[in-house]
Amino acid sequence: MSSKIWLVNFVLMVAVIFFGLKAYGLWSEGKKWPLKVDSLRKPLPWSEKKIAKRNVPPESDYEIIVSNNLFWRNRSEVKPQEEKKKVETKPKAAGRTLKILEGAVGRTNLYGVIIVDDHREALIGEVPAGKSARSGERGVKRAKVGDTVGRFKMKEISDKSVLLTARGHEWRIALFDKDKPKKRARVKKDDGPIVIVGGSKIKSVLTEAKVVKKRPTPRPAVSKKETSPKSRDKKKTIPVPTDRSKTKKR
Repeated sequence: MSSKIWLVNFVLMVAVIFFGLKAYGLWSEGKKWPLKVDSLRKPLPWSEKKIAKRNVPPESDYEIIVSNNLFWRNRSEVKPQEEKKKVETKPKAAGRTLKILEGAVGRTNLYGVIIVDDHREALIGEVPAGKSARSGERGVKRAKVGDTVGRFKMKEISDKSVLLTARGHEWRIALFDKDKPKKRARVKKDDGPIVIVGGSKIKSVLTEAKVVKKRPTPRPAVSKKETSPKSRDKKKTIPVPTDRSKTKKR
């Protein structure tokens, strides 16, 4: 057994010495290992593609596009040719019709304006000519731009006025017009205090309204007999005497 072990050790020692000498020889001589170029692939040849030639349009075709360039300093604004439309002009009102319209304008009042974003409405109404001032103003309606209000058409609605048109004429009605004060209808109230101011004293009519003539109350069918004070006195209790002897003598 010992001989075999020594034999194996000798073989290993020889192999180590052999490979050690080989390694020392490579490092000392400085030889270089040749690089394998098999991994590097050669580039494939480019396939030529034929490009079709396009005919360039003449300059007159794209001259309009160049003139409308937004980034060109000397750009000129090209206005589209507007076709002239024939506007039918209606004859303006005159004479009697104009007076009627002006009278209607005088009776038309603007009560309010509603403006919410792009939505605009006007509270407008016309007082009838036959109605008195006490009857109040009727016919108040909500009108938008383009609606008809009586004989007129609503053209414009602003913050403090509206513009009405009729028969070629225009009238502006203000919201606060001194010449046309707003009239309110007088409403009769049966109940509730009505204050009358007279000088520096203020009286309430409610107290005067309470003083009303009272109607006579109907008498009952059966008459009630009133008890006289004398009969009441007769019903007085009589004291009972304690001595029986005295009562016998009486």
